[in-house]
Amino acid sequence: SLVLRLINHHHKKKLDEISHFPQTTDILKDMARMPAGLILISGPTGSGKTTTTYALIDYLKDELGKSIVTIEDPVEYQQPDIVQMQVNESLGMTYDVGIKEILRHDPDVIVIGEIRDVKTARQALRAAFTGHLVISTVHAKNVRGTLNRLIDLGISTQDLEQALVGIANQRLIENRAERKAMFELCFGEQLDHLFSQLSPASLPYHTLDEELV
Repeated sequence: SLVLRLINHHHKKKLDEISHFPQTTDILKDMARMPAGLILISGPTGSGKTTTTYALIDYLKDELGKSIVTIEDPVEYQQPDIVQMQVNESLGMTYDVGIKEILRHDPDVIVIGEIRDVKTARQALRAAFTGHLVISTVHAKNVRGTLNRLIDLGISTQDLEQALVGIANQRLIENRAERKAMFELCFGEQLDHLFSQLSPASLPYHTLDEELV
């Protein structure tokens, strides 16, 4: 079988154009202004995660003047003014390896195309702990499911609570003949409340430092 993904490089959306509600955009900007930590953008396939990710990249680059390095599979939008790395597992360039290489460049922001295995998850948190703002996507149906996805990969709630800046789960809706995103956001006090609801008895007790050699 063959899958083609067609992307119009001339019609990228700005952060202000994505959301159905302006107040949602303000919260996304507040997340992007954080000096370090992990931002997760989640949703099912086709929900607009890539569009939101690149809108955040443009905002960080153009409005906040941040240096950005991405690792993607594949590189969706060619950006001449940022460093983009392509995953190539046949040559040993995985997300895990790529993040380690990116850390040597010490950018302000690291963008990871997707967290889909335990090694990538651990390296993403390690990058967030070392003073970088990390943005990545996760396949999950809601905010709680996004957090559970990281926990299922073996990341402790202690590390997530220390590293996680916010979660944006999204869907697309038709709005006046154009598609807009509807977000479920978890940031600040909402994120603290989400962690307080988790049952300690059912969660991993180990920390990233204990697991990652």
